[in-house]
Amino acid sequence: MRAKASTGAVLLLLAVGVLLIFWVSPSLLAAYVAQAPREPDAAGGAIHEFNQHGTIVFMSLRQLALVHGCTAVGVIFLIFGGGLLRMGSKPV
Repeated sequence: MRAKASTGAVLLLLAVGVLLIFWVSPSLLAAYVAQAPREPDAAGGAIHEFNQHGTIVFMSLRQLALVHGCTAVGVIFLIFGGGLLRMGSKPV
């Protein structure tokens, strides 16, 4: 017997996934690109090149991991929420 997931919890999971992908990640990226140096800064850790629509900036590994991690977690939330939604639906 499978446990049914609450529809509200599944919708919340899907909403958080969408917010992470389409709001948090782009907002973080825009903030980081606006303040990132245009030349490598070894003292500050900004040594990883990032091309943002033709503008090359240098970001730290932590900044890149946070931006890409938010997107990855959002995708995982969407996949997991979709699976729970499908599992909870009645067979035809």
